[in-house]
Amino acid sequence: PPVELADRSLQVLLLLTQHLPPALFPDPMLSNHFLAALRCVGDADSACGSGAEAEEGRARQGAGFSVRRLHDALCARLPEEATLVLLYLLLHGNRELLDHALSRSDP
Repeated sequence: PPVELADRSLQVLLLLTQHLPPALFPDPMLSNHFLAALRCVGDADSACGSGAEAEEGRARQGAGFSVRRLHDALCARLPEEATLVLLYLLLHGNRELLDHALSRSDP
């Protein structure tokens, strides 16, 4: 089957987030902005902080979509490896998505 634009976009996003881990940045003032943005994804009514909060995934950003819809969309495409890696990154780096996933009662 042909590779869709969404699949290629996801692969590029994963490549950019994992290009250089934050621990390997030579200057502590620099960081991986793609990984920080991924950790800040959240509900539209949330506000995203910066610095240590963003690094720990506790920061929020008004992104204009709900965490529930993001979770549902990721779970719908779960058998795909790239989607699984993105879900892993979000669950380990984004506190809001982790809290949502743990609060779900469906399998």
